[in-house]
This record gives sequence, C-alpha cells and structure tokens, in this order.
Amino acid sequence: SRMNVGQILETHLGWAAGILGFYAHTPVFQGADEAEVGLVLRIADLAWAGPMLALKARPPRPDAEVIRQLVADLKRLPSENGHGADLQSRKLDELSSRALSQSTRDLFHALRDYLEAAAKEWAGRLREGAELQQEYHHTQLEVAGDELSKTEKAGLKAGLKDAEKQVELNAEALLKSAGLPGLAGMLGPKGEANVEAAAVELLRLAGLTPAGKCRLRDGRSGEWFTSDITVGSIYMMKLSHLVDDKIHARSIGPYSLVTQQPLAGKAQFGGQRFGEMEVWALEAYGASHVLQEMLTVKSDDVNGRSRVYEAIVKGQNLPEPGIPESFNVLVKELQALGLKVTLGATEEGEE
Repeated sequence: SRMNVGQILETHLGWAAGILGFYAHTPVFQGADEAEVGLVLRIADLAWAGPMLALKARPPRPDAEVIRQLVADLKRLPSENGHGADLQSRKLDELSSRALSQSTRDLFHALRDYLEAAAKEWAGRLREGAELQQEYHHTQLEVAGDELSKTEKAGLKAGLKDAEKQVELNAEALLKSAGLPGLAGMLGPKGEANVEAAAVELLRLAGLTPAGKCRLRDGRSGEWFTSDITVGSIYMMKLSHLVDDKIHARSIGPYSLVTQQPLAGKAQFGGQRFGEMEVWALEAYGASHVLQEMLTVKSDDVNGRSRVYEAIVKGQNLPEPGIPESFNVLVKELQALGLKVTLGATEEGEE
C-alpha cells in the first residue's frame, strides 16, 4: 500500500477533529491546506498535552463554529511564499492580528493565558524537584557523611550547591535553565511573549512534535523507531467487497465480438484474466504447452476452441491449436497502414 500527502493531512485533521470535537469536510484539492491543518493541529495538540502532563490549567477547546471562523480568517492572511506548503508555516502569534475576527482573537488570548498558566505550573514542578534534590543531598551528607569517600562527599556538596542555586531562582529563570526559553517568555511582559515557541516547547514536553508526530517503540523489540511517526485518526471507507460475491468459475461463456476473447467480470460470466505476469510464470516453469493453450484455445482461437470442445465431448485427443483471432486483428491493422501481410505454410503443412 502507499500513502500520499493528502492522507497524512487527513490523519492530522482526524486527530484534531477527534480532540476538539468538530467535523471536517475537505473536498479534494479544495479543502484545508497544510498551513491551516498545521495550525488547527497545534491547537488540538495543546488540548491533548494538558492532561498528558497532568496540568491543572484547563486548555481552551474551541467549538466547530470557532474553528470554521479560524480557517476562514487564515485564508485572508497574506502568505510569505504565496502557498501554505508547510505544517508550521502559520504561527499561533498570527491569530492576534486585528484584521481577524473577534472569535479568533479570543481564541489566541485563551491560548496565551493557558500557556502562561502552564509555564507557572511547570516552573513550580521544577522548583519542587530542586528542593527534593537539595533535601536529598543534605540528608546524604548528614547521615552517611563519615562513611563517604572524599570524591563522594565532593560530588554531594556540588550537587547540593547546584540545587540551592536552582531553589533561589525565580520561575522565569528556572524555565530558562531547564532549556525552555519559550515558556519562560510567557512569564515576562505579554508584548514580548512568543506564543508559538512556548506551544512547541509544551508539546515536546508531552512527547509530540509541531508536525504532529511522536516517538514510538517497536512493539516486539521495545526499541525506539528511528524516526518520528505520524499519529492520528484515519478516515476509512469500508467498501462492501465480500469473498462470496467474488467467487466465480467458467468453462464456456460469451466472447467479445471483435477480439473473440472471453468477456471480463462475474456479471458477464466472463473468464479469469491471464495477464502478462502469469505468462512470465508459465515461461519460468517451462510449461510451453499450457501457455500455448492459454493463448489459443482457452482464449481467442475460434476454430481451435470449437475443435477442442468437440474432442472433449467425443472423448478424443485434443487437436493442435490454430491461429488466435488477435493475430488476425493485428494483420488487419497492419494492412490498414499499407503493409501487406500474408500467412504462409511450410512443406509439412504448418502455418
């Protein structure tokens, strides 16, 4: 099986629709582009990341009408390259534009407030972790101080010193020291906050990427896959193709008027197609007589198949195959091009 870009985007859109609770109708070649899908996907990912990280802050969950208005607003925004060719080409910060509708701007403010609350909560967790580290190192030095070597004591003292420094930092500095400058910026002046960067950092903490992928393990070996994997809800159409409706057999039946070959399909009581690859299989086995039958008396050798049918009825040996009708059609086509083609015979009488 193969996948194309449209199926990947449908998977992303299905994931977002399932989380935010809206229905997506995207006509082929006229639906949401990569930029629109990417932005809606990030909003859904933020709603998913909150519970995954056990955050107390409640993420915004826009309804279908807000999403519809958001997509309409995105189509009005100018594009740098004239085409939304990337899932990350639209940024969350663009939703604050005064040119957009009030519902879209309200959604942006809700996202910003959520990320600010998430940043405060995450900074609190970092502080709790630093306090635990401080307590652990302090306890180890007090309880097992005499039993420790100089190297172990030095390591514990260095760890205690680092933990004390972490505890003394404010929330913004704590996040920066943890490699989360985007979330740290959410605790500074609102005009300087980078909502997109903060959202990407929160998604990565939850195990997602801005492109809607995540790291998965091999279910058998338990090892990580080499690349990130797209995760989402696929759109599947169940087609009613049941085996009982497919089983079909034919011995004799109708033939095409021009080519004199058996008709195709169960509805026409047609024959099974013996295609190019099946011919290769018989050639590989060296089954020359079986192949000759397939190309002549079982197909479009009109006189030959009549004689074979007669021989079967009378219980006689099968006669030699004749000339397929497709050969006569080929001769007629060559004659139409002005090429004279004649069929000769050898001294033994073979054509």
